[in-house]
Amino acid sequence: MGAVLAGIDACGCAAPVVPDPAPPPLAAARVAWQARVNAHETHLALTLQQRAGLTHLLLGSRSLWSFTADELRALAAGVEAFGSAAALQAALDAAGWQPGDPDTWG
Repeated sequence: MGAVLAGIDACGCAAPVVPDPAPPPLAAARVAWQARVNAHETHLALTLQQRAGLTHLLLGSRSLWSFTADELRALAAGVEAFGSAAALQAALDAAGWQPGDPDTWG
């Protein structure tokens, strides 16, 4: 049993290393979306409330998991279109978004 766990097959040879398969395109798009959005939110030094508002502003009532890879790329571009925290806050104010108030979420 220890040999199997150590990666040694029945002949005593090391088992070949098989790389993990590449993630499906949609999974990869979700990872890329999260990385791009997080990087831009960090760059703009958004507050937690602004981050939540931005997510709501772009996703609305849809689940992140319901978007296609192309839609996720477009959403990331939408996030990156905000050049400052003040510009985002102005968009949130114009949309009437209030943190913690689900009546303003959609």
